[in-house]
Amino acid sequence: MTNSIAPFKAVTFTAPNGEKITATKNNGVVTLVSDKGSIRQVPLEDFMKELPTMNLKLERTPAIDTVTFKGNEKNIEKNQEPKEESKKEASTAKKFGVGLASFLLPGLGQAINGEWGKGLGFLGGSLLYPIVMTPICFPLALAGTIGIGLFATVDAVKNAKA
Repeated sequence: MTNSIAPFKAVTFTAPNGEKITATKNNGVVTLVSDKGSIRQVPLEDFMKELPTMNLKLERTPAIDTVTFKGNEKNIEKNQEPKEESKKEASTAKKFGVGLASFLLPGLGQAINGEWGKGLGFLGGSLLYPIVMTPICFPLALAGTIGIGLFATVDAVKNAKA
């Protein structure tokens, strides 16, 4: 005989070891919060596979579908595969190209990377800052303009995409 559970958003049960556990489901992930402070996340499919093997005593269904907790990330056990990072590493030649472009014209490297808003911000800053600062203090205007250019160069190289 196979035990099954009706579709749920949240359920509280007592595990065979005596722990009271609240299981909440959100976007295909079940978060298990123990009364002893441990937290574990498992995919819904894995939870449903484990469920018939547990001799559970269901207690109540909380009214909410979210879990809030305070704690250190070290206390959270995640049983999920790490997500593949969406940004692929750019080649050295591409990094050099966007860095050089951004050094010659701040914001151009960001535009090449597809970050148009950031590129316009660097371009505007590199044009407006010396106009505003030159009447006040020419050395400060020159240093600030060079700083914006260097910052734009480093940002373009750091965010270069393949």
